[in-house]
Amino acid sequence: MHRPIFISATNTDVGKTTMALKLAQLYNDKGIKTLLTKPIETGINTQEKSDADLFLETNQQIDPDLILDDISFYRYVLAASPFVATRFEPHLPLIEFKYIEKRLKTLQERCDLLIIEGVGGLLVPLDEKVRIVDLALYLKAKLLLVSGSKLGMLNDLLLNLHYLSANKIPCQIAINMLDNRAYYQTSKPYVDYLNNNLKEPILVFQEQQDLLLNRLLES
Repeated sequence: MHRPIFISATNTDVGKTTMALKLAQLYNDKGIKTLLTKPIETGINTQEKSDADLFLETNQQIDPDLILDDISFYRYVLAASPFVATRFEPHLPLIEFKYIEKRLKTLQERCDLLIIEGVGGLLVPLDEKVRIVDLALYLKAKLLLVSGSKLGMLNDLLLNLHYLSANKIPCQIAINMLDNRAYYQTSKPYVDYLNNNLKEPILVFQEQQDLLLNRLLES
């Protein structure tokens, strides 16, 4: 059994869910039985499929007996941080790391590799005390941070790198290539500069797929 992968992002709408789905497909194609989970999800509604719904469809190709409750444990209607979303549904149980850990261990027994998607970015507050990064650390998962390739990515990237470095949190960063031309013109030269000093260089998912897959399986 491999160490789980926890996916977060430098900002919203950079492709966290898309990357999770693609990684699961690639690992399964390699014969590594991989399942997806989204323990906490906000912004759910009955008109559109949620991220966890998409994960379940993918998971059921591997394990048909799985249901939504097996992979998503805290679900809120308001599209906001869990700190805020819980205030609109106070009847729902409070988020507990021990409960998430217990449920994920049960899920891990059904696969070789578990990919966990967080909600929002690293510092999204879950309650008054903890943020999403605290859950990733609690679960002792390999942390993958997804960055978009659009203009403005460098600021988001540097803010996240500063936090990770200051707190000595190891992390693999992967760029989801949303706009090839924009990335090469406005961001790549600085990413190359950063990579000269990073223990785990930033990778471009679409260009360094195999390298990323291997690195994420390293302990």
